[in-house]
Amino acid sequence: MFRNKKAIVIFSFIFITLLVIVIIFLKKTNSNKLSDDSLINNEELLSFGKYKKTTKIDKLTRSYTLYIPHSYLNNESLPLIIALHPEGVTGEEFADFTKLSQVNSQENFILITPDAIKNEWSDGRKIKENNQSLPDDVKFISTLIDEAIQKYNVNKGKIFVTGFSSGGIMTLRLACELSDKINAVAIVGATFPKDYFKLCQPINAVPIIIINSTNDNIIPYQGGKIISDLITGETESNDNTIDFWVNNNGCKPDPTEYIFGNNPLTHIEREDYQGGDAVTLYQVVGGAHSWPLGINTGQDINATDLIWKFFKNGSSY
Repeated sequence: MFRNKKAIVIFSFIFITLLVIVIIFLKKTNSNKLSDDSLINNEELLSFGKYKKTTKIDKLTRSYTLYIPHSYLNNESLPLIIALHPEGVTGEEFADFTKLSQVNSQENFILITPDAIKNEWSDGRKIKENNQSLPDDVKFISTLIDEAIQKYNVNKGKIFVTGFSSGGIMTLRLACELSDKINAVAIVGATFPKDYFKLCQPINAVPIIIINSTNDNIIPYQGGKIISDLITGETESNDNTIDFWVNNNGCKPDPTEYIFGNNPLTHIEREDYQGGDAVTLYQVVGGAHSWPLGINTGQDINATDLIWKFFKNGSSY
């Protein structure tokens, strides 16, 4: 009987000790994770790791969607991608369409998709009548970068911006004005706006990947008037846009070229400009205004995968 009591006491002691160890471990783990309060500040939790948030910029309430990787601990220093939507969709819809909202957890980076006021970026095109004031989208994105660094321990050396169509035009403007904060950019279906082209004066080189289609039916590959009910203005040619970044980034003017593709209607011409900070062009020869999503959609390249590899590998891949 005494032996049984002694065994029970020993067993209970071991059990309680193990329980205490587990509780301490869980508390330590949870302390490293972003709490709901620290993440959303009474904003809307849309789903696990996905938050709708707002911030004030010049008295305007600006909205954006924040995507936190499922395995995130705030003692990690992760990359940040800011993805700018085209006109006609929200930032959240853009993240879903491009699959960036899936890739961010798979590849462990923080994703932010801001929303433009009235779905229209202040990207440098003079499209407002009667000198109407435009929202300061450069300040908006700059503030989001600062807040992400402060709140989510973002790696300052891995801050990236990408965009499609008008979001791509806005990304070009950010590369010009925030080259002290942004480490690389990716443009799809966009070139410089004519109104802004000569105003671009980056203080640093900005590695850039551009994916444009030669038969773009909205933003002409050769430049000129934008053909759309949603987007107005004029743009520079793809060649002028590339030449600007080749010169700015100190690259040699003659690229290394590759041609590939299995699509019977289109093929891909890739140009890598070397000798400075990376400039890479993917020309979808015969392609239209689109964000390519790979073989499953009948396209030879997946823009989302190419862009993440460009960012992830230090713009060299």
